[in-house]
This record gives sequence, structure tokens and C-alpha cells, in this order.
Amino acid sequence: MSGSDVTLSWTNGAADYSAIEVREGAELRATLPGDAVQVVLTAQPGAHTYTVSAVKGLVASTGVDCSVTVSEMMTSVFMGDVNSDKKVDIADAIALLGYLFGGGTKPAPVCAKAADANDDNKLDIADAIKILGYLFSQQAMLAPDHSSITAANNTCTPYAAGGIDTFDGKPYFPAQVSGLPACATPCL
Repeated sequence: MSGSDVTLSWTNGAADYSAIEVREGAELRATLPGDAVQVVLTAQPGAHTYTVSAVKGLVASTGVDCSVTVSEMMTSVFMGDVNSDKKVDIADAIALLGYLFGGGTKPAPVCAKAADANDDNKLDIADAIKILGYLFSQQAMLAPDHSSITAANNTCTPYAAGGIDTFDGKPYFPAQVSGLPACATPCL
């Protein structure tokens, strides 16, 4: 996972610092010119404490701590909602079949993972059959995290964008699903 940008800003008390140091624990993350008042760092999800210190000559100040929490990026999916109308019905199975067998005349799903009803990271007739089973036989679909989706729990649900499926070790959202972006337009 590439991480998220964290911007730290401060006010310098003196204009004659030789450098500004930014540390995370013992790790030096950045050395900046003495007149710097901001730095952008990349951080993984979780809690981080940064210390910003002014350096004058060979002496560094004790520094000021700043704590931040980086949230994990989420992608929301409404499983089975192939046509993005905020519900799962026969029109979704028909939309998927039209896309698969319509010779390029029917639109692609805007969130391919919503159409990937069996969570195998590809779109095929098995997904349309899974949606029909969900609608008419109370069969569960599989979410990006491989959990079971039933009528009782199917809503627009956020999943960790960088999550790894414990069932098969594959990412929740691969770069592509059958040549389409995994979820170009998440549900709202």
C-alpha cells in the first residue's frame, strides 16, 4: 500500500535556524532548510507521532510533538447492484448479461466488484447466476472480503481499499476485474 500524505505545519520562532528536523520516533524523516514551515510525509494507516525540532549550529531543540492518526482508505460497494440504481433486482442480472453478451452495445458496470457476485475477481455468467440465486433462492453473494451477503445485510458497505482477503490471500480490489477498474464509482 502506498500510504497517505500527512502535512505538518509550524511557525518558526527565529529566522536563523540552520535546519529543521522531523522525526518519527528515532527515525529521521526529513531535514529541511531552517526557514521551512511545512513538510509533507507519507504515512501508512495507524497512529503516528512526529517531532519537529529546530537546529541552530550543532544544537537541536527538544522539539514539539504532533500526533496524527491516518485512516485506512475505504471503497464502498453495494453487492449485486450492477446498474447502480441502489437496489438489487432482476435488472442487475440482465444488465450484467447484456454487458457480457451484448457485443459491446451495453454499458460496463461502473463498479465491477459490485457485479462480481462470487468474488472471483472476474465478470462472467456465474456472477449473473449468483445474483439470480440471491434474488430467487435466498443464496448469499460474496463481498470483496469474501463475507456472505444476504438480503438482510446488503447495503452500501465500505471495505478497506488495501484489504487482503483471508480466504485466498488476494486483494479486495485488484487493479482490474475483467479489464475494468475494480470500482471506478463506489456507491454512496
